[in-house]
Amino acid sequence: MVIVLAQIISLAAAAFNIFSYQMKDNRRLFLAKGISGALFAINYFLLGNYTAAALNAVNLLRGGVLAGGDRWHKVRWLILVQGLYIVCCVVTFGKSQTAVGGAVFAMIVSVLATVSQLAETFILWGRNGKHIRLAQLGFISPFWLFNNVVTGSIGGVITEIFGICSVIVSLIRYGLNGFEKEEK
Repeated sequence: MVIVLAQIISLAAAAFNIFSYQMKDNRRLFLAKGISGALFAINYFLLGNYTAAALNAVNLLRGGVLAGGDRWHKVRWLILVQGLYIVCCVVTFGKSQTAVGGAVFAMIVSVLATVSQLAETFILWGRNGKHIRLAQLGFISPFWLFNNVVTGSIGGVITEIFGICSVIVSLIRYGLNGFEKEEK
C-alpha cells in the first residue's frame, strides 16, 4: 500500500515538474518546481531514499525564495539553501536505501543527488531561462533519472523522461534565446 501511495504522489509531482518547463515566466517555473519538490520529498521518504526526500523538501523553500523576486534574490538565501542541501546529505548519509545495489551504492547516490541539487540551485539563482533548461537537459535530469531507477520511483522515472522531452519542446518553441535572462 505504501508503494502504491508513493507512486501516486510521484505522478502528481511529475505533473508539476513537467508543466513547469512550459512556463515562459521564471517565477511560475520556480513555484511549480517547489510544489513538485515537496511532493517528491514525500515520495522518496516513502521509498526509503531519505537524502532525496530531504533535498526535495528544501526545494520547497528554494522555489519560494526564487519565486519571491528581487527582494528575496540575495546571496544569503543562496548560501542558506546550499548549506541546507549539505546538511541534508550529512544527516541522511548512509541511512537511505535503494531498490538496487547495496549500502555503498546508496551512499554514492546520496552524494551525487546533493551535488546535483547544489549545481541546479546555483544555475536557477542566475535566473537565465536558457541556462536553466540546458543544465536540466545536460546533467540534472539524467542524474535524477538514474536516481529514480535505483530508488524504484516509477513516477520519478516518468518525470525525468517527460522532463527531458518538455525541455526539448520549450527549446523548440522559444529557441535558445527566447527565455527570461535575469542574471545580475
